[in-house]
Amino acid sequence: MELQTIIDSIRNFPGVTRKSKIHEVVDLLPTDAFPRVAAAEGEDAAAIEMGDSYVLFATDGIMESLVQSDPYMAGYFAVLVNVNDIAAMGGRATAMVDVVSMSDNRGIGAVSRVYKGSNSIAEGPEGLLAPYNYGDQDTHKWATGFATGPTFSATWDHEMQKKYGFFYGEDALHCGVACVNAPGANINRTPYGSRASEYMSEDGIFNYYIASNVVGEARKKGLIMNIKHCFLNNQETNRHGVSTFCNEQAIREIYLRPFEGALTRGEGMGIMTSYNRIGCTYAAVHSNLMLNVMRGEWKYQGLIIDDAQQGNNNDEYANGPMMCEAGTNVFCLDGGRGGQLTQYVTQNKDGGLLKKMQESNKYIMYALLKSYMGDGDPEEIDEETMKAMMYKQEHPWWLNVVNGICIGTYTITGLLAAAYVVFEILEKKKGAIA
Repeated sequence: MELQTIIDSIRNFPGVTRKSKIHEVVDLLPTDAFPRVAAAEGEDAAAIEMGDSYVLFATDGIMESLVQSDPYMAGYFAVLVNVNDIAAMGGRATAMVDVVSMSDNRGIGAVSRVYKGSNSIAEGPEGLLAPYNYGDQDTHKWATGFATGPTFSATWDHEMQKKYGFFYGEDALHCGVACVNAPGANINRTPYGSRASEYMSEDGIFNYYIASNVVGEARKKGLIMNIKHCFLNNQETNRHGVSTFCNEQAIREIYLRPFEGALTRGEGMGIMTSYNRIGCTYAAVHSNLMLNVMRGEWKYQGLIIDDAQQGNNNDEYANGPMMCEAGTNVFCLDGGRGGQLTQYVTQNKDGGLLKKMQESNKYIMYALLKSYMGDGDPEEIDEETMKAMMYKQEHPWWLNVVNGICIGTYTITGLLAAAYVVFEILEKKKGAIA
């Protein structure tokens, strides 16, 4: 895409307001690091070239407008840098990615630029491993322990399974939990497996409906369930590196079906990959699984989280840049990954990886927008600004216009009807007098 087209697409975004020029701030960027800075390409948006990609910069006004008019796009562009950030950092390039929120440390940090508070990610799956924050918080009670997967599956009752998801979501509301790493949906190949209690049954189609029932109902309560462990996670021994092989027909008919049901029929917003290799490829770097199947075939728009595999930018197995490029969005229980990826991008001027980080941020923000249980600190977000933002989301300009037209039409119709009645009465009086 042409540089000017990229800039114009931001500058002309619906509802954008303009507050200040940006080219003076972009000029602060060191020319030795960024020799082709598009510093004079407009007053409110600019871009710098990094390899085959561009990094976009925008003013505070544009970011505020994006949040108010379209939070989905705001999530995508949350990696953009505003004027104050660049100036405060003396033009250092690290400002470009400091707002990306991809690390999980029992939750995802706040991104104040898009009014996102911090949110927790609890463990499961037989109930939330989290205490109540509301109701029983003074007694420090923990959330309900529910029946195991094989138990609620054995009911053969769609409504009962939906109630399981419903009460799971209800508990999450009282715990202030936005995401949970549950339920488990792998195939129970043996009753002696150490995860047999977490999973549902030995039948892929059966699990398809169970998973969609549970995940879909929990989502109605605002809970994102990261269904796990996708996929072929069939043993505990050496599961951090074991290679699992299977033909495509069996994979599609049996092993992927529960996850497909959760994300399509259940409209889930979260999924966790597994520790093992699928063939010879680690599941969290399996681009065919995440990009072609999930994002492509299933049209999935939620977040993808890995299974707590510690690593770094140079790790041979859980390689951070490779995971991000392949489609992993959140690094489970690995709070340092965001900083590592930021360092990698700025040191290597890797525009391609930065773009993937933007995409991850978009999916994370979009998924969390579907959650109503974020436990962000109210002090992180200005209350008046939040109220104004929410009002504009709930009362777009066109709705006011439509309401005005309706009210005007009703008023005119009423006046005409009244005038007609008065006219008729006067005519009858004239006839009586005559």
